[in-house]
Amino acid sequence: QIDLISFNLRAAVVDRNDAEDRLLFPNDVITVFSQSDVRVPQEKRVRYIRLEGEVQRPGVYQVRPNETLRQVLERAGGLTSKAYLYGAEFTRDSTRVLQQERLDEAVARFQKDIELDSAVKSQAAATPEELQRIASEGQSARRVSGYLAGLKATGRIVLELGRNSNTISALPDLALEDNDRLVVPPRPDVVNVIGEVYNQNAYLYREGKMVRNYLDQAGGFTKRADDDNLYILKPDGSVVAYRQDGLLFNRFKNRYMAPGDTLVVPIETEQRSVRRTLLDIAEILYRFGLGMAGFKVLGDL
Repeated sequence: QIDLISFNLRAAVVDRNDAEDRLLFPNDVITVFSQSDVRVPQEKRVRYIRLEGEVQRPGVYQVRPNETLRQVLERAGGLTSKAYLYGAEFTRDSTRVLQQERLDEAVARFQKDIELDSAVKSQAAATPEELQRIASEGQSARRVSGYLAGLKATGRIVLELGRNSNTISALPDLALEDNDRLVVPPRPDVVNVIGEVYNQNAYLYREGKMVRNYLDQAGGFTKRADDDNLYILKPDGSVVAYRQDGLLFNRFKNRYMAPGDTLVVPIETEQRSVRRTLLDIAEILYRFGLGMAGFKVLGDL
C-alpha cells in the first residue's frame, strides 16, 4: 500500500513550521512538483524578476503577491544618479511569444505581397528590359524577406515614460510575471544619425538641438536619400516618423532630439509599394526591440 501525503515543504524546511513538518521513514520518497506540474492560484505562484543596470542593488528578486514593478525597484534601493529611465528596456516572455507570432504573420503577408506584386507587374511588362528589372526587384525583396524571417522578437514592452522621467514614481503600476527583466541604462551622451547622409555618425547631445541641427552636422541628404520617409528611433522603443506629421516637414525638422535618439534617413527606391510595406515592418521591428534590424531591412532593399 502506498500512502500519498501532501504538505508544504517550504513551510516545513525554510520557515521551520512544525505543523507542516513530517516524520520520515525508510524508503519514503519526497517529490517536489514544479508550477508547470500543478497549477496553483496566481497569488501563490513563485515569480522572479531580474533588475539590471543603473539600479542601486541589481539582481534577481522574488516577487511578492500583488507586487508591482515600481515596488520591487523600491525594494532594490531605487535608481542610481546615472540612470536613464526613458531608455529602460522591460521585457517579458509571454509578450515575446505573442510578438513573435505577429512578426511571423507580418513576414508571411509581406512574402505574399512580393509574389503577387511581381506576378502582376510581369504580366504587364512591355519589354524584356522591364521584365528583367521587375525580376531584379523581386529578388531584392525576397532577400529582405529571408532576413526578416530569421529575426526573433525580444518581448519588449514600451513603458510610455516621458523623456525627462528620472524617478521610479514615473513607472506604471505594472503587475509582474515570472522571468520579467528590466535593464536601466546610463544616460547616453550622443544622438545617432544614420542612412543617406554624407557623414553617418554619433554626435554629442546638446539640450535644445533639433532634427535639422543634427542633419546639418551630418552634411545633409545624399542624392539617394528618401527625405519623405525620415524617422526617429526613440530610446524607449517607440518610433516617430515624418509621415506622422503629414506634409509639415518643418514641424518634423523642428522636433527636439533626446539623448540616445537615432535619426534614420532611408534610401530612395522606385519600389514604392514594397518600400511602404518595409517601413511599416521597420516600425514593428523597433517596437519589438529590433530597431537597428529595421534600418538594416531598408538598407538591404
